[in-house]
Amino acid sequence: MGETKAEGGSKLGGWIKALLGTLAGLLSGAVMMYASPLIDRVIKPAKPVANFAWDSEGLAVNFHNRSSGGSRGWWDFGDGSALEPVTKQEIISHTYASPGEFSAKLSLQNIIGDESERTVTVKIDTVNVKPPAIDSIDVTPISPGAFAPATFRVCCKVKNAQLCIWDLGDSDTLEITDDIAGCEDKFVTFSKPGGYVIKLVATNGAAHSERSEVVNVNEPPPGTLAAVLTVNDHATRVETSNQSFTYEATFPSSLKDTLYRFEKLAPAKMGYELTEVRVATGSGHGARLIPGALLPLDANALGATGARNLQLQIASDRHSVKLTGELVKDSAAAKGKGPMPSLVFPVVLVQQRKSAATRPPVAATTTLPLPGSTPTSAILTLPTISADWVDTKRTATLALVDGDNTIWQGRGTQLPHNAVITYHGRQLQLNVTQLGAGQVKLDLAEFKAATTPTAN
Repeated sequence: MGETKAEGGSKLGGWIKALLGTLAGLLSGAVMMYASPLIDRVIKPAKPVANFAWDSEGLAVNFHNRSSGGSRGWWDFGDGSALEPVTKQEIISHTYASPGEFSAKLSLQNIIGDESERTVTVKIDTVNVKPPAIDSIDVTPISPGAFAPATFRVCCKVKNAQLCIWDLGDSDTLEITDDIAGCEDKFVTFSKPGGYVIKLVATNGAAHSERSEVVNVNEPPPGTLAAVLTVNDHATRVETSNQSFTYEATFPSSLKDTLYRFEKLAPAKMGYELTEVRVATGSGHGARLIPGALLPLDANALGATGARNLQLQIASDRHSVKLTGELVKDSAAAKGKGPMPSLVFPVVLVQQRKSAATRPPVAATTTLPLPGSTPTSAILTLPTISADWVDTKRTATLALVDGDNTIWQGRGTQLPHNAVITYHGRQLQLNVTQLGAGQVKLDLAEFKAATTPTAN
């Protein structure tokens, strides 16, 4: 009986194992059949689709990224400039140096290497690009009497330019700058007497404008020394720009629903951050939006009766401001007997750009008469600090010059106090006093050594 039971149990166990194995195979196949699409959908990313549109104002172009499925990629603007990596920004701006046709390309790739590209011809017409203009150029001496060596302040107002080319008249070197901030201050020192021509050429690649001024440097009066204060400035430049933008939204005619939710972005200028958005209502009152806040808008005050739930919000990176809302069909529009609801209203984007600011050393100069029986003095005017500079750090070194010879030079950046100078066998004493942010006073006298009283 025991053997019979053992044999029956063995047959039964084998049959169960076979059944379980078959079921496991069937279940495994079923699981894989249903799991494969799920795995493809969850693990395998969607293929990227590169897509974008563009609009322009002059030479500045906004590219609107409407792609999907790409985790990384590059913008190639087609003008030889460096490639720009694709970011989460929906709008990226680029300024071309001159009008023309450019092949702008967006390349995308997902994490498993699937690629997609789109190339669009960007055409910038010369007609739409305003010609550069030099509204003014002013040259004023900051050295009293403009005696050699004489320093002049050059201030100009330029618009619609991409580059400014300076010929400052004192050498064969041209200075080129692409930082056109409305009024560009420069300082130039002429070491010798004579007449000099300062010339400025402003260009945008399609056209140029030029303007020049003549300055005269005078012979220094006899019996004087030249005081030369070499100033170095480092600061942070804060540039502010107010830019108008108009939001527009229209209910799509192909949409059968009575409700249309929309989202519109207004981009900041490239390199700028939004600090404020101003909205004007039809009643003449205004609203103001700052970063980190949400601004609800009154559709009736904006004259958009078919709109509701309007809100403005500046993006966390401050590169754009988003308008969200809804357009609702009224009964007439729903029946095709009335106009579709729409929305049009302007805003002003207040934006800032911060950058490191420095300028070449500036030599502030003046003439200092040699002392006779009484001390002499002179006022030395320092270079002005640009109005858009903050956190300025200034260092300065003073020297006394006779023609081409430096007879004394200060050490470090401290203004001298009771400095003893030897000049043609004479000993002179120099003191410099700071009068404020814009001037220093120089006093020069015969040096008198301190005497020790004789004991009786």
